[in-house]
Amino acid sequence: MAMSGLRQTVSFLERGIERELADDPLLTVDMAGEPVRLTLGAARRALYEGARDSQVAESIWLQVLRAAQKDEATGGRWHLFALGLALPRMRGAVRFAVDRLRVDWPDAESEAATGFLEALADTAGGESAEPDALMTAACRRLWRFGNRTAREVPVVDIAAVAAARTAGLPAEDELPPEDGWALEVTPPDRDDGLSAPIHFTLSPATVELVRLDALADRMGLKDVVYRARRPGEGTPIGILSLRPAGAPR
Repeated sequence: MAMSGLRQTVSFLERGIERELADDPLLTVDMAGEPVRLTLGAARRALYEGARDSQVAESIWLQVLRAAQKDEATGGRWHLFALGLALPRMRGAVRFAVDRLRVDWPDAESEAATGFLEALADTAGGESAEPDALMTAACRRLWRFGNRTAREVPVVDIAAVAAARTAGLPAEDELPPEDGWALEVTPPDRDDGLSAPIHFTLSPATVELVRLDALADRMGLKDVVYRARRPGEGTPIGILSLRPAGAPR
């Protein structure tokens, strides 16, 4: 399990725990033969900074975890103290989830913190709590969350898109009836028909194909023409022409 030093950026959650506990010296540890009262910050420095004394570190964890096990409130001060000691050590795992699994840092840290507190609560019945086991449980929860999040595929909010596109339209009950629509053509039509210009937006070949299909349909030859055209890809094998019966070739 990766461990990060305290010189790295302190997270929002860590700062919140520090503000909650302030400078309350909850812990008393024997250091160099003298009892020393430690705040959360001092205990973290003893664990992670400078020359680490294994006996002092063991004493810190032992006292904190035992007190947290007796703390009836899951979010009590001793639970926060224990979590405040664990978070710096779990920064490496949180960073891995952020970089590799694309999880936001606050979400990743929250999942790890929840896993740590849940594992700590499971030992409240008297089972000895070990810091390594608690942080392993926290990281397992973090991996599950990260893997689940990585499999999620973002999709477009179709309802929101539809609402945005129809925002300026009248409500359905405000629309006129079907026979209430009126067609207005500009410029106005003449006696011989509409005066608006007509533009074919299709290619000449496509226009000719449409004309040929319409003509063959009127003559009852649509199926014959369709088969003769051999629709689809392939090499042309001939030309199909339609003309009135008896007309010169």
